Amino acid sequence: MPADAASAWNIVAGRATSTMDGPFTRLRQRLVRAGKSKCCVGLRPILNSSRGRNAMSAYFVLTQTVTDPQKYGQEYVAKVMPFLAKYEAEVIVAELEATPLQGDPAKGVVVLRFPSQQAIRNFVNDPDYQPIKKIRMGLTTDANAVMAPELKMPG
Repeated sequence: MPADAASAWNIVAGRATSTMDGPFTRLRQRLVRAGKSKCCVGLRPILNSSRGRNAMSAYFVLTQTVTDPQKYGQEYVAKVMPFLAKYEAEVIVAELEATPLQGDPAKGVVVLRFPSQQAIRNFVNDPDYQPIKKIRMGLTTDANAVMAPELKMPG
């Protein structure tokens, strides 16, 4: 993986690097100080108030190839973070160079857990998120997104 690609997702995952540690590190530090983050690795602790609810979680799965990891980290990730917190999203996977196992998929994958499918719809359709989504679309190719409910085994 190119160094700049690794740095971008290290930032997304909360592992600040010296090349891009600006707004992401500050955001993570603010969350830790505010008691909304219990660790420094991953974005998982961002407003996890959905825990303990009876509602079934839902997953937002995005595959995409990021064309400029540096800009993606600086221009998109920093701006999407408040929306992830607003809709109680938990970052499960964020990888720029995922390992293909079948076919010719996009290079990157993001998996977000939301409290419900309605929360995903609200996030995706939030009018204030639309300009930020345009930034992501301008910095990626081969983007595809799906949502699916959490699997609940019978019994």
